[in-house]
Amino acid sequence: MDEYASIADVYDLWSADMTADVPFYVSEAVAAKGPVLEVGVGTGRVAVAMARAGAEVVGIDVSPSMLTRAKDRVDREELDGRISLVEADMRTVDLGRTFALVVLPYRVFCHALTTDEQVQTLTTLRNHLQPGGRLILNVPIPRAEDLDWRDGLRFEGRFTLDDGGTAVLWRQADYEPGTQLLHFRFVVDHVGEGGTITDRVYGESTVRQPSPGEIDHALHRAGFDVVDRWGWFDRRPVTAEGIEYVVGAVRVDHWRRDS
Repeated sequence: MDEYASIADVYDLWSADMTADVPFYVSEAVAAKGPVLEVGVGTGRVAVAMARAGAEVVGIDVSPSMLTRAKDRVDREELDGRISLVEADMRTVDLGRTFALVVLPYRVFCHALTTDEQVQTLTTLRNHLQPGGRLILNVPIPRAEDLDWRDGLRFEGRFTLDDGGTAVLWRQADYEPGTQLLHFRFVVDHVGEGGTITDRVYGESTVRQPSPGEIDHALHRAGFDVVDRWGWFDRRPVTAEGIEYVVGAVRVDHWRRDS
């Protein structure tokens, strides 16, 4: 099931204010001096910026709808020679090559819904890293208000689409403390002349709210050493007031997976 099919057309418009991570990931791609694998490439927001800076990028995503949007963006930017797009699951992907850097921007790792899936994903990605290669991901730091998500259908915005049409996005969230799972349900209303709803599309997505310690544990089990921990994309330290955990880890070449 394509979880993002319902919102692919409005995704970039909805998340337009999320720009702080782009310079950070671009700087890491440039510093890597080698090919970059982006996991959860989405519509190509970060991949295009990294490619513009000179990086060779392979982007994977499990959503065909998002990959279609990414392909359109790559074509517009005339970056076909620098970005390759592949439909693949981050838990099981096998590209038959390795990279200097693997990145999981915009909380992509939250789509690993269990501890086993976290370790499986990171182990799979470790196998795509060159010796000494680096992996970077970011996840939200859970706060008290984030652990009590139970809201009704909430208005998220009214957007003008590429074809000139209008879409209204609604979202509902429901958090399960026992499993750390956050369930999102989406409704997208396509609006015609006179405000009439011409089409209504439903979608849903589930993510997990992991803690920083949980992330570190999964990285260790998958054969990584954590070398950098930041509280935001400007590389500030992690503090009690932090809202984002940005972590950099390096592949360990001699390791024993813990039982």
